[in-house]
Amino acid sequence: MISKKVPGLGGACFTLSASATKLIAVFLYAFDVMIDTNRKDFVVTGALDTRLAEPNRGFVGANSLTITMP
Repeated sequence: MISKKVPGLGGACFTLSASATKLIAVFLYAFDVMIDTNRKDFVVTGALDTRLAEPNRGFVGANSLTITMP
C-alpha cells in the first residue's frame, strides 16, 4: 500500500476519516474572543447582603447564614 502525505492534514495520510476529523477540528478550535475583556465595567457587583435565619440568636454555629450579592 502506497500512502501519500497530504498538506494540511498535519502529516496524516489521506483518508476520508482523517479529512473529516481535520474539518471538525477546524470548526471546533477556530474561534475568536466574542467579548471585550479589557473593559473596566466587565463585572460590576453590589455590596454583599448577609442575613441570619434567626437574627436574635446572632452568629452561632446552629444559625443559618445567607449571603447574597446583587
